[in-house]
Amino acid sequence: MPTITAGGTPQTIALPEGQVLNVSGGPGTTGVVYRLDQALGGTNSLQSWPVGSGALAPIGPYAGEQRFLVTCSAGSINIGVENAVLAAPQFQKTAMGAVLGIAYAGMVFSTAVLSLAASGDLSGATDTANIAAYQAIIAASNPGGKKASMEFNGSNGAFYLKATNITGSKFAAIWWTDGIDMVGKNSPRIVLAASTEPNGYGGHVFFCPNVSFRATGLEVDGNRRSFISPPAATSLDGQFGSGFYVAGSSNVWITNNWIHGHIYHGVLAVDDCSYIHTDFNRINDNGYRAVHYNANDTSSIINSSINFNDVYSNGMAADNTLNSGIFMALGSSYRIEAIGNNIRDEKAACLHIAGFVTGGTNLSREITASMNHTNGGTIGILITANLQDSNITGNISSDASVAAFQLGPMVGCKVNGNTARRARGPGMIAGATGTDAIIGSQINDNHFIDCDGSVATNRAALYFGSGAHKGLSVWRNTFLNNGMTGGTVCGGIANGGGSRMKCLGLGANNFIGNRGHAIVLNNVDDALLVSNTGTDNFEASGPRGSFISIGGTSNNTHVLGNVCSNDGVVNNVEQYLFGATTTNSVVAGNYGRCAASTNVFRATAGATGVQRENIGQQRWNATFAHGSAAPVTVTVTANYVALNTDVYVRCNGAAAIAVTLPTPVDTGIGKLIMFKNLSAFAVTFTGTVDGSTTFTLAAGQAARLISNGASWDAV
Repeated sequence: MPTITAGGTPQTIALPEGQVLNVSGGPGTTGVVYRLDQALGGTNSLQSWPVGSGALAPIGPYAGEQRFLVTCSAGSINIGVENAVLAAPQFQKTAMGAVLGIAYAGMVFSTAVLSLAASGDLSGATDTANIAAYQAIIAASNPGGKKASMEFNGSNGAFYLKATNITGSKFAAIWWTDGIDMVGKNSPRIVLAASTEPNGYGGHVFFCPNVSFRATGLEVDGNRRSFISPPAATSLDGQFGSGFYVAGSSNVWITNNWIHGHIYHGVLAVDDCSYIHTDFNRINDNGYRAVHYNANDTSSIINSSINFNDVYSNGMAADNTLNSGIFMALGSSYRIEAIGNNIRDEKAACLHIAGFVTGGTNLSREITASMNHTNGGTIGILITANLQDSNITGNISSDASVAAFQLGPMVGCKVNGNTARRARGPGMIAGATGTDAIIGSQINDNHFIDCDGSVATNRAALYFGSGAHKGLSVWRNTFLNNGMTGGTVCGGIANGGGSRMKCLGLGANNFIGNRGHAIVLNNVDDALLVSNTGTDNFEASGPRGSFISIGGTSNNTHVLGNVCSNDGVVNNVEQYLFGATTTNSVVAGNYGRCAASTNVFRATAGATGVQRENIGQQRWNATFAHGSAAPVTVTVTANYVALNTDVYVRCNGAAAIAVTLPTPVDTGIGKLIMFKNLSAFAVTFTGTVDGSTTFTLAAGQAARLISNGASWDAV
């Protein structure tokens, strides 16, 4: 019996003729079983079942082999294929006694189906009333309406329906009240015709409050080629504009439809909905969003999905500047997934997840955005407000005009395995404003390729805003050729430094060919930077190209076992640099190389407690003592300017030698350099030693000089 776990690859199951599919979910499971359309192929589905905790009723048997796609976003799902056990048949009849269909336990044949054939313009009021009457007929013929459906048959042309004021100033063409399935045959086109609503504004096509239904195989056309601004933004949700308006409903499946041309949204779900599934649709050219799942602090949308849709060119209404693509969550919503959507050419963000309602107390949680592809738009995936315990994994965003990913405040979230490519700003902005903090979250295994920093304050592929971030894991990310296409400075990782960034683990990241610094952190406490590698990062002019730079007021930062080889760096840029107010930090076991390698390691004036020498630092072309990775021996035969990285200098000239000591404020407190005069001539020093500006070593003498931060002490 195969088992699918959360985040695993969806599995396709073949069900032979005459057998049943048994499906059960473990505790806390959320998933979906789709019966695939073998005629259309791909991931087009005919039917679907939500999977929660416990077992579903057996699916099947069918007359002919069927194929199923099983997905799991939480928990685990067990699947088995077994022989069917059929019960005695049950006959369903109308009030007149006609047999509508035969149903077996676990096997359902078609029951009451009303086929409504298109015949030109059906936009008169009586036609709308007739459709409502058809619903009542079907419901009466099959109590409960669960097996009934209305078939829209497009063989004779399009349906033209008119939106009217149906109730409470809500405008719609069809008020779907009985929970009847809507099934398309022969590619029916349902078109919103000219409206009698004041000012000519369009209404909803399907208005569906408090019902369960399935809509599949329909073309739902809002017929708004040039969008008109509505009279008041507050009236949008209730009055007009969407292909499907769903409110207070459960068990709704909107699948395999083409939804386009609506003045507002393609699909709108509000007000305590559950099990709303908008899957496998084509949704384009709507005035605001393609799909909008909108909750608040007291009502929620739960256990719902927006999966495998083709979404493009939404948000083009003239009065709209912020809305497009797919939107979900807010407030008390949880367990919503957006998986496998293809979203492109949107006016604003392609996929927008919001966590917190202004003035509310609840955070959206358990939201999954996975395996989506976005292209264009301002932002590929946008997280706003507070989001909790959610997964943003395996997505690819390319060619966004602002940022590929923009993360608002998050708690306990995973942002893993994503790809940001060719964003004209940063690949990922983590914490867009000064108050946005990323807490207890992961940003691991992502790829940042050819992104460009947009302004001077966030010139990095992964940019952390100035919020008080803490408890972050930033591991195994790859930064490749950022800043190259746009020709702007765009290094690897940087933070704003306005608030303190605490408890940061940053390791095993790779930086290759980026146009700027690899890692620049400011105001960091309790951070571990370990096993990062960098090569060929550069900046042709200006003081850029450092590998790791720690600035601001940073404390307890350990830089261990990192390796860089940046031969393109000029201007004597330090590869490992600690700012003046860095305290209580350790730099050990690192390797640095650049074109001008005289200052590979440097602690700026004022840095205290920066442990960095004789503990495995390695500089290109240094000489090493047996059993030590620290540079030990430099032999000079003429006047010499001692380096910050020197440990042991041997003076052996044929005449007197003058040695210029490093500036003690630059080397930092505790820097030790040992000198030995091997010649028969004097060695004089330029610098202050023991309070004197004249310090000399006679033939055969040696001295150990230690920086006190202002001058040198001989010990």
